[in-house]
Amino acid sequence: LPAPHLAYQQPECCYPGSQGQWNVKCCKLPSASRIASWAPVVLLPQGQADVEGPSGVVPFVADLRDSLRGMGVECELPPIVYEQPGLSVLQQLRAGCGAAQKQFNAGPELLLVMLPSRSAALYREVKLAGDAALGLPSQVMVAPTAGVGRGAAPRGRLQYCANLGLKINAKLGGVNMRLASNPDQVIPVVGGRPFILFGLALAPPLPNSPPGSPAAAAVVASRDRSLGRYSSRVLLQPWQPQQQQAAVQPATSSSDAASPRTAAAAAAA
Repeated sequence: LPAPHLAYQQPECCYPGSQGQWNVKCCKLPSASRIASWAPVVLLPQGQADVEGPSGVVPFVADLRDSLRGMGVECELPPIVYEQPGLSVLQQLRAGCGAAQKQFNAGPELLLVMLPSRSAALYREVKLAGDAALGLPSQVMVAPTAGVGRGAAPRGRLQYCANLGLKINAKLGGVNMRLASNPDQVIPVVGGRPFILFGLALAPPLPNSPPGSPAAAAVVASRDRSLGRYSSRVLLQPWQPQQQQAAVQPATSSSDAASPRTAAAAAAA
């Protein structure tokens, strides 16, 4: 299929090319959200993250706030919560909720969570604590990638913050872009009929998880014809080891059976 033209508030038309990458640093979103209350939870000791210079977490949060405002997302500087030894991830996130409540007089709409390094286990724990246990959208970041921490280099931060802003805006109900082209041409298989696109993802427990650990199931669905607005749901569900084999069984040969390859994986980082 040819790459579609995209529409923002500014610019009104953008051609992303055929590589799936384009610069959004100067784009105004067609429908920007408003963050009334939020908080970053830094899962690093304060001495490692709160350093002087541009690689400190305080300048990073200010850069992210400025990037969000540049896109049209209204927000104020949030309180920063640092790692507290002996607390679980869920307790750390609850501390972030308390800090946001204290500063903004309202519970948080979003938690930013900064990890010390890439860790699938820690990422999963954050998502289970935030999205499933607390019912709050969370945006996970990795300190070295964000250029935060002693010895880190904040290169490419404007683009990094712009990418984070897109994820944040979508999670809070905003619209990042619309199709400038006619959807009938972009998705010819649909034609002029009403349609909805679903994405499904199932994350079974990690190999070293305790017996009885749940799986995380997620679904996302389009809400408008221009494919700009989505709704999502994340739930925990019981999981048995024998389900692992059943989850990867090939589809039947029946013409009515839907192949798992047709379901788009929903990325929620």
